[in-house]
Amino acid sequence: ERTLRARETRSLLSTVLLLALVGGAALLLRSHAVQICRVLSSSMLPLLEPGDYLLAKRGSRWSPQALPKRGSVVVFRRASAQGNDELIKRVIGLPGDVIAAPNGFPVINGWEIPHCDAGRYTEITPQGATDGRLLVEFLDDRAYLAVYTPLTRAAPEYTVKPDEVFVLGDNRNESMDSRFWNDGKASGLALSDIDGEITRRLSDVRRDMTPTFGRFLQPLDLIVRIPGVDSSRLQEGIERCLASPPSQTHPPETSVVRQ
Repeated sequence: ERTLRARETRSLLSTVLLLALVGGAALLLRSHAVQICRVLSSSMLPLLEPGDYLLAKRGSRWSPQALPKRGSVVVFRRASAQGNDELIKRVIGLPGDVIAAPNGFPVINGWEIPHCDAGRYTEITPQGATDGRLLVEFLDDRAYLAVYTPLTRAAPEYTVKPDEVFVLGDNRNESMDSRFWNDGKASGLALSDIDGEITRRLSDVRRDMTPTFGRFLQPLDLIVRIPGVDSSRLQEGIERCLASPPSQTHPPETSVVRQ
């Protein structure tokens, strides 16, 4: 009973501290055009855990002349039956790009994004279990982590329109994104719907969903922290992949001229 009370007290204190830090950060950074958002699903594992609080930099209105970069993580709102959902995904395709995923792996203008297998990834979240392979993908000047399972679905070819981008969740089999938004068919994300680019963390969560602040205001990184699990071998696999990057990380251009 004492252990339970101590755990509840720790959870309450952590939550109060989180709210104070989030509120303080919001007041402090309001003038710098930022927003605070919370991860609500497992679609961006392993980078983002459900319950994480993040800091996003608001851009001046995104446009064909001011595009987010491939590989960046953006926050946006999308209409649903419950209203406007705040979602977080990774930009894969820009206007004019032809995107497909015939084998589950994204292909841009006929060029498959190069990847390296870092090892088996298993995690249980409130949304369910994820069990697959953790890959390091290399796109333009960024390297990031993506999870693939045997159930990762193929996606048909789609040409990104001038006023939109193509986005994916890093947890590829657990993400509703540009591959399937349009009644199971591909659809882009309108530039006008993007609120900002995720730049830093405010808090992580433990397995019992209490917040922790070890990475407060740190940039997003490629370090895997699975609550309650020793992920050192997986981290070694990531470092191995990063030590031998592919020679080509930029997709070819299409004949479509970006405005």
